Amino acid sequence: MQYCMEGSGMTVDEEFNNSLFYFFDALRVAALDKISQRNHMGGHADNAAWEIQNDLLRNILALKYFLSKYLFLKKYLSFAEMTLIEEIIKPLEDMPSDSLAFNNSALDHTAWDIIRLKASNLISQLHDVEKKNYDFLYKKSVSWDNS
Repeated sequence: MQYCMEGSGMTVDEEFNNSLFYFFDALRVAALDKISQRNHMGGHADNAAWEIQNDLLRNILALKYFLSKYLFLKKYLSFAEMTLIEEIIKPLEDMPSDSLAFNNSALDHTAWDIIRLKASNLISQLHDVEKKNYDFLYKKSVSWDNS
């Protein structure tokens, strides 16, 4: 059993699946319509656009880090699946500044339409990965076989 950080008490597998869980959480928020996104962000509605972008990018980077450092984690996420995830990075990084402005209308920008569509498609394409992730975290029984 390989542990991620000294004293964390979590294995690398648990840390990776935790990051995967938060990636899917961020992806679900990104797929919501703009009104639902604002409502979901609650007290951070003025900063919702930046928060959504940041949450997605941060979680994708965490997944990439784990997969590059611990090759055995590829059993959780195939190269093809990670490639699908990476396709949302460029549109997120290329967001116009007014689409990330600190105001309640930033999510109205048309650049968010692309992100919402890509996020929605990713949720559908990665349904099996998300289910296995849920099973790993909550049922503690899962078969991660990408063959």
